[in-house]
Formats: sequence, C-alpha cells, structure tokens
Amino acid sequence: MRKNNLMVLCLVVFVLFFSVSPSFAKAKDDKADFMKTQALMGDKAGEDAEEPAPAPEAPAPTAPSAPSIPAPDNGDNAPVPDNIKLFYCVIAKDQATNLEAFCNKYNAPILVYRTFNQLVVLKRVGVVVTVNPKDKYFISKLRKDFNAKPLKDVSLRVKINVSSAIHGVNVTKEDFVAGDFGGCDEILAKMLKTPYGGGCTMFKTIAKSFPGLLDKVTVKEKEYLGLGKTRKILYNPSVTIEMLALNMNGKGKNVTLYHNDFFYSTIKHAANYNWNK
Repeated sequence: MRKNNLMVLCLVVFVLFFSVSPSFAKAKDDKADFMKTQALMGDKAGEDAEEPAPAPEAPAPTAPSAPSIPAPDNGDNAPVPDNIKLFYCVIAKDQATNLEAFCNKYNAPILVYRTFNQLVVLKRVGVVVTVNPKDKYFISKLRKDFNAKPLKDVSLRVKINVSSAIHGVNVTKEDFVAGDFGGCDEILAKMLKTPYGGGCTMFKTIAKSFPGLLDKVTVKEKEYLGLGKTRKILYNPSVTIEMLALNMNGKGKNVTLYHNDFFYSTIKHAANYNWNK
C-alpha cells in the first residue's frame, strides 16, 4: 500500500513538472523577444526622430566669477558721456523700494536684473536703470546715493562641456559675443526662456548666436545593431553662461551681471539634424 502511494505521488509530480515547464520556458522566450524588439525599435526611433528635450539634472554648486559688484562710486568721478543711457547698481533688497520711488520721480525705468547665486546669498539685487543723459542732477544722485555706475560694453560668454567616461569623451569649448547691453540681454533672454523640457530654447539659441560652438563639442557615432546610420551626440552636456559688464571697475576689471550653470542628460540626434530648427 505504501509502495502504491509513493508511485502515485511520483506520477503527480511528473505530470505537474511537464505541464508547468513549457509555459515557463515560453514566458522566458516571450520576454527575451520583447526586449530584443524594444531595443531595435528604440534605437531606430532615436536615430530618425528628435529626442524629447532633456530633463534637468541636479546642478553642482559653482561660484560665480568675481568681481560681481561694482566698486563704490561717490558721484564725483569723471563726467559721464552724453550717449550713456544705462546705469547698473547692486543694492540691498530693502533698498529696492527707495530706488524705485526715486527713479519713478524722474521717469527713469528700472529693471531688477537676473541675479545669480552670490547676490542671492548676500540678499542683494542688481538693478539696471535707464536714464535721460541730459538729466545730470538725477544721474549724479543715482551715482552718489545708490553707487550706480555707467553700463557700457557687455560680453556674453557660453561654455559647453561634454563628458562620458564610458565613451572616453571630455571636451570643453566656449565662445562669446560683445556689444551693447540690449543685444546681449536679448540673446540671454532667449536661452533662458525655456532652458529645459519641451520646446527647449537653450541649444537653438546657442546655435544661432554662437555659430559652430555646438559642432565643436558634438560627437558623431555609428548607431548600434549595425543599422548603418550615424548619430550626433552631446554626452551629458553642461552649459555655463556668464554676462559681464566690461571694465566697470577699471581696465580689465569686469562686473558679473549674470552667471549660471545648466546640466542636461545625453542628447542624441540624427547626423543631419539642424541645431537651429
């Protein structure tokens, strides 16, 4: 009796094993096939279509360039040329109301300018004031009471680094434009309009305003799986933007109006992709 029971038990186990094994093997095969298909479709789609705009990664802390604040101006310096229409000053946040009231009294528009880390820590703001060059009294008060200084030539610098330890890539290139504040500020505003996500304006504006800069850090690489196409790749690009008011504190002593870093995941496009579009 005991021998018969043992035989029945072995038979049940034998039947269960063969009934489960095929389905388990099929599940493994299906998963493997799915992964292969997903890899093929994913790489092929990434070659021909623009990838979604990169999502931001956590930025590493960086120190802005110094000097970042205009040196004190008591208003007794050399006369300001009649063609100067802009002044820049850095004031404590609690002074902003006083400056605004003073400028409104003389119909002088003010712009609380894009500040950067150092000014935020110091609880200060940078302010650009548009003046009437003929109003010498207003200008002298602005210089004496708020340490405002003439805002003349400006430069906008963009530095891009791409890096990948796996692919042995580490390249840094930079370029700059110099001119009046309005022109440089217009470029900066376009870059910052949508720096991340859908409709990212950062790289399109860089391509238009700094021709050839992106090409210098772009790596061209054959697509995997032998599909015979080439992609242009920016490996983990970081973009540093800095706007300087040139010679504001004396010859060669610039003042930082804006400084920031932007970090992106790797960006891939087809080889014929136009950064300008």
